[in-house]
Amino acid sequence: VLETYLRRRLYAWEHFPGDMVVVPYYPIPRAYHSTGIGFSIQEDILAIDEANNIVSHAYQDQLQTDDDLEKLHPPVITLDPEADERNVTLAQELLGDILPVRLMGLHMHHSPWDTIAMLRGVNPLLTDLVDRPDFTHRMIEKFTQIGLAELRQYEELGLLDPEEPLIHCTPSYTSE
Repeated sequence: VLETYLRRRLYAWEHFPGDMVVVPYYPIPRAYHSTGIGFSIQEDILAIDEANNIVSHAYQDQLQTDDDLEKLHPPVITLDPEADERNVTLAQELLGDILPVRLMGLHMHHSPWDTIAMLRGVNPLLTDLVDRPDFTHRMIEKFTQIGLAELRQYEELGLLDPEEPLIHCTPSYTSE
């Protein structure tokens, strides 16, 4: 992971350095565990080239009814300080005094429509937008409440980083 991170920074710097921030430390995300939301992605994958990570996904529809929506629940988040200590120690041993190591908070990203599409499949989701708009509203409300509950836990556990260098995929720094 450490080598991949450094190689990707070097590659980006050499080939497309615009709109890029390189932080003066090696970031290690805090370790945590999540119980999940009640469902996991069920899919069939078609890969033409096994060495390529770009593949085709056919998602199985798991959220067809209001009863299915009731099975959704906010995850329970727990910290793993022992893993944090192991990860920091290992990175410090590998990097020595070349680059400081910094334990970081989470990079929060809430994308309910992406998750819904993977739990429903795109065709059922698009059909429901027309044929069952009330069901679609109930579904997005459920995912909104799950996201807010997850965010509250991140905040209570101190997992949000006040110096996050990215907002989704864009640098968060500004001169204004």
